Amino acid sequence: MMNNNYEDQCKTAEQQLAQGDAVKAIETAHHACSSAPSQGRAYKIIATALLAQNEWLSALETYELAWLLDPMDADANIGVSKALVHLRAVSDATHIVRPLPELSKFGYYSKACRRFLRIKLLAAAQRAGDLAQGEKTDVLLKTAIIDIDAALCNWSHFQEHVHYFYEYAHPQKYLPPTSPWLSLCFKDDPELHLAVAQKFVNDHAGHQAVTSRKLRPLGKLKSRPCVGYLSADFHDHATSRLMVGMLEAHNRNEWEIVGLSYGPDDGSAMRKRVGDAFENFVDLRGSAVADNIKKIKSLNLDILVDTKGFTGDFEMAYSASRPAPVVVNFLAYPGSMGSTAYDYIIGDRIVTPFNHQKYFSECIVQMPHAYQPNDPHRVFTEEAQSRSKEGLPENAFVLAAFNNTRKITPSLFQSWMRILHDLPQAVLWLYCDDIAAANNLHASAQQSGISIERIVFAKHLPEVKHLARHQLADIFLDTFPCNAHTTASDALWMGLPIVTMQGQCFASRVAGSLLEAMKLPELITQNQSEYEQLIKKLAAEPEQLKAYRNHLKSYRKDSTLYSAEAYAKNIEQVYSFMIERSRKGKAPHPFEVRDINEGGGFRLAGSTEFKPVQSYVKA
Repeated sequence: MMNNNYEDQCKTAEQQLAQGDAVKAIETAHHACSSAPSQGRAYKIIATALLAQNEWLSALETYELAWLLDPMDADANIGVSKALVHLRAVSDATHIVRPLPELSKFGYYSKACRRFLRIKLLAAAQRAGDLAQGEKTDVLLKTAIIDIDAALCNWSHFQEHVHYFYEYAHPQKYLPPTSPWLSLCFKDDPELHLAVAQKFVNDHAGHQAVTSRKLRPLGKLKSRPCVGYLSADFHDHATSRLMVGMLEAHNRNEWEIVGLSYGPDDGSAMRKRVGDAFENFVDLRGSAVADNIKKIKSLNLDILVDTKGFTGDFEMAYSASRPAPVVVNFLAYPGSMGSTAYDYIIGDRIVTPFNHQKYFSECIVQMPHAYQPNDPHRVFTEEAQSRSKEGLPENAFVLAAFNNTRKITPSLFQSWMRILHDLPQAVLWLYCDDIAAANNLHASAQQSGISIERIVFAKHLPEVKHLARHQLADIFLDTFPCNAHTTASDALWMGLPIVTMQGQCFASRVAGSLLEAMKLPELITQNQSEYEQLIKKLAAEPEQLKAYRNHLKSYRKDSTLYSAEAYAKNIEQVYSFMIERSRKGKAPHPFEVRDINEGGGFRLAGSTEFKPVQSYVKA
């Protein structure tokens, strides 16, 4: 949907071009592209201005961007023809055969594919990816294609993609890198996840995933220990929404808490709230990574906490530079980083049992309750919710699944179709804001004999409204092998029961961790059959569902899951023991902490007794 600002900017750029000021027209049109990247008009203005400057190749690239956005755009195609006439020195280019060799030899379609994927224009990204298949210049194309297929629920190559993860992880093979995060969505195999992470780190990130671990040099003693939280997500983002309450609850008399941000400032209320939660908020944008590393090292941190991992826009060089005596993998990435630049990963007894240590290059740390922090101050609109406004039948049994579409696998979707077949009164309510993905899901439903009217799509809403609409659903269906994370805590906060399937990897055990914390372990299943049977059983037991809803709403205020203050106290125990061990010159070791309200203390994996955590030795 175009906005007025975009239209005005395009008109201004067209006027500037008509007046002969191609440079100014390009500048104005670039601003328009930023405000509405899915629209082709501004790209065509830029391309026309480039033609006027005899920049034939750049014009061709830009016209082709507009065509990839909309292959039915005749003006974009005519523009491509004009540019080709000049580049080929031929009289006409009416018979255009794509991919265009003038662009393919420079790896244009690979770059366009990743560009569109980055700004979530999935259909255009898929078109560019299809045309890029013969290009050899972009090693990141393969992971982009896998990502696009997953996001669009295009499962025609699903098994091929699974096979690629195993081939890529093979130590004797070199293949273009693929995303460790995506591997979590395709297969419940923690051994594979570790191998993919290690291969990615070695082959692409430039840091060796060696088996030995160097002890970091000790920082200078000071009046308070200093913990730096590193992220690109300190704005209106799921990670910040989880962390902000914990950050605010840290004991400032005892701890110096620093924020290290290399992501955008979106000007949101969350950005301000997160920034205010830190004693020192360091904005790393605009500087080279090497300069930022020097800046981080100058802060004399005791612990660097990486809250990004392998999630979008990550920069591993910061943690790989070992800028603190202790480096921790926390929260955002539910798996191992595959690198001994990281000393610890913070989990709990459910997501990271000690007998899973072999799947992590980091040492496991177990929080006393759920590993996930939550904000007890999240709000939702008090407006009355209407099923009809969401396109839901008033009397249907609503099965909600608000996870990212990348987490839906063909096997899981078939489970959902079997459930719909056996529950004729039910509808499936999916979070999907992409037309191509919605079409693929509808097609898969029809192939399973389910009417597309029974698949309803929830569009993007501001968080306060999105939280409120959970009240319209009857059960939240979790995904597998990559569970709901923030999405699960949202549902439980709103009193919506979750049915999850628990596997072996960290990502497949997250919802189970949250349900255990909310005293509802009976909603955790161990396989696909149990998952389907429990959902159908609950659909026939409205009183039981009502009891679950009441329990979630009443227990919320007393639960450890939504107590930021309790979480902060317990993670401060974790940090204290990490620092104590580091200062004694001891290598990292897996351990757990006991709830501070139950006496506190730590216990090394394999030990039988809890011991007190020593206080920080002050300067």
